[in-house]
Amino acid sequence: MVLLVSGTITWQLETLKNLGYFTLISVAFFAFLLSPGFRKEGIVLGASFFWYVVFLCLSLVSLIWARLTYESSLYLAIHFANLVLLLLAANVFRQEKDLVLVLPSLTVVLSILSFIGFLERCRIVEPYGAYSPSRIISTMGNAGYLGGILAALIPAACAFALVSGKKGKGLRLFFTTILAWVPAAAGVVALFFTGARGGMITAAAGLVIFSILLLGVSSPGSTKANAPPNAANQVRKAQASRRFILLSIIVLSFVVFAGFIAFNPAFRALIRSEPGSMPTGGTSIFNNRLGAWRAAILIWLSEGPRSILVGRGMGSYYVLGFSYFPPDYLLEASTFSFKHAHNEYLQLLAEGGIFSLVSWLVLVFFSSRRAVGAARNPELSITARALAAAVAAGSISMLIQNLSDPLLRTSSAQVLYYFFTCISFALPLPAGSKIKVRELHVSTKIPKAFAGITVVLLLCFSLFQGYKSFQVDTALLDAFSSESMDAALDSFDKVLERDPDNIHALYEKLSRLSRSPQEAITTAERIEKVIPGFRQTALFKGMAESLAGRYKEASVSLRRYLSQESFNNAAWAHIITCEVMLADTDSAAASLGDFFRARHSLVMRWKEDYFNLEERELRLGLSGSSSRSYSEDGFLVAELNIPHLNRVATRNPSSL
Repeated sequence: MVLLVSGTITWQLETLKNLGYFTLISVAFFAFLLSPGFRKEGIVLGASFFWYVVFLCLSLVSLIWARLTYESSLYLAIHFANLVLLLLAANVFRQEKDLVLVLPSLTVVLSILSFIGFLERCRIVEPYGAYSPSRIISTMGNAGYLGGILAALIPAACAFALVSGKKGKGLRLFFTTILAWVPAAAGVVALFFTGARGGMITAAAGLVIFSILLLGVSSPGSTKANAPPNAANQVRKAQASRRFILLSIIVLSFVVFAGFIAFNPAFRALIRSEPGSMPTGGTSIFNNRLGAWRAAILIWLSEGPRSILVGRGMGSYYVLGFSYFPPDYLLEASTFSFKHAHNEYLQLLAEGGIFSLVSWLVLVFFSSRRAVGAARNPELSITARALAAAVAAGSISMLIQNLSDPLLRTSSAQVLYYFFTCISFALPLPAGSKIKVRELHVSTKIPKAFAGITVVLLLCFSLFQGYKSFQVDTALLDAFSSESMDAALDSFDKVLERDPDNIHALYEKLSRLSRSPQEAITTAERIEKVIPGFRQTALFKGMAESLAGRYKEASVSLRRYLSQESFNNAAWAHIITCEVMLADTDSAAASLGDFFRARHSLVMRWKEDYFNLEERELRLGLSGSSSRSYSEDGFLVAELNIPHLNRVATRNPSSL
């Protein structure tokens, strides 16, 4: 229960999405260390835990060195609190009855919350607003992904009990049934209505892996010396029945998810390569995801041994960014940030380097190995073996989805990972194990008192920071959901009152050009103090200066932006406008030529009809003049009727 409370607190404290895998290392190590079976792998896991502590210290240094926001300090507080809380919580799973009671209860709660989240997302019910349960624990936007994880546990204990020929009794049967079918129902419904591709992959992988694990489990029984003559036949029939059911589950899972894919327009578009037919942007989104992986690796390699070995520090995954257009990815603070890679392994590399990635993989390997061993142990009860198989299937399927989705940063899924790992290391050892086992007793009062004081202090700090962050998040949510511009700007002002350096509020306020050009210029200057060299700041600042009549300053800002971005319709339009208003016709003509050359170069580089030249027209809003544009033979031809600038663009942009 301490673990459950710890996870709930972590849910409500996150601001950017917490870094669950580092806490996962501490969970597994302490659960492993305090469990009855302390194995030789403890040496390897001990090294992983040692790196976890070292990384926290390095993160504290990088927090000061990189001048990251207070959200990073919140990360540190959360992880240190979990470090101590999970030390005390490792004894929760010592008894099998705890396994039977705690995990089903958790899955039921998560299923209900996931169901609420998908109802809100699909607008079947009115959203509850900022205080929605799904908003608080971050399931609203991830209902499909969580549904995939829960659907991976469909056969779980029920299938195990069925094929083994044993029937549960009373409370055990009740919780076993809940464990199997409540998550299954919530997961399938969420998957069906959200059409989450990652959730489908997770569920399919979990079902198949779970069934394969069960196929390898030892037979449900054996004949005794004084058994009746037909006992052997009964055993063979039971084994045949078990294999038939499990193979049916595998085939059914493939059929069901093949149907999901067949009726999902996103998958159809990806398979048929139909540009623009995918709901989220077509195949270009898929290509950009792969490009983001490449950019993430380049960022990881960009600072030599330090970045490769120890990463860039906690929180850097959300700060680092890269330019949008391939192949010229640039490391910078950008709205298209490192997190768009949607790959947890790359996040490990970015923040913790190769050491963190290796230690995490070692942890997951031994955790899954322990779960598989428990599932194959005939001496354990059928409930313990079912839970072990479900844990192994869920963990492995989540690892698969981590390649394409930010799963560990989804709080609801992260807590499942906590429980998966704790259960794996708390399960009894397989019979006949040659590994030396010894008990570790923590009985001194001083460590317990120290742990208790640390927990209280860290939780007080975390709750204070969490309340502040929750207020900021609530104001941001109100701003994004506001229908009027003034209401949105008021909400952003409330955010900035509580957190003056909140880059999200500053950027969104700037992108709306605030209430006046002067206010937008002031906002841009504040952003430059928080993130120097942020290229989008130069764009919006230049546009605001242009609207304010400060044409020289606007031209300088926009030129600075174009030196990094090279092409932007709005930037070129404002530059030409400024030069026309300054009566600098030669510069305006040169800028117009630069614009066409940049546009033509970009189209040729992409080698596709990305800008749809046959249909999209260029309209430059030049004050005091009229403009007419049209396209011919794939090249843009524009005739601008401007005093002192009577030029006609020909088919060859270089003639300008």
